[in-house]
Amino acid sequence: MTTLTEALTAKPHLLAVESFDGKEFIVKAVSALSGGVSSMVLEITEAQLYAWAVDGVVIQKAMPNLSPEEREFLMTGIRSEEWDALPSEAE
Repeated sequence: MTTLTEALTAKPHLLAVESFDGKEFIVKAVSALSGGVSSMVLEITEAQLYAWAVDGVVIQKAMPNLSPEEREFLMTGIRSEEWDALPSEAE
């Protein structure tokens, strides 16, 4: 049986996922877009992380309380500011 730690280790962009108070996690990740490292505090539980990382529940169902930007950061390490900085196709 896969543990949460093993499942998170298998996601190479996640450098650290640490419980802050049982209701929040500090996530440190490398952006898949820029390679930059940043952190974000996410209001999630260990059960939500487990559902996503181990059980394979889609992140929208596992963590409906997170914004799309927060879910993107957890999945890819990419912050919304990075997407906003990309040139549009019209440019």
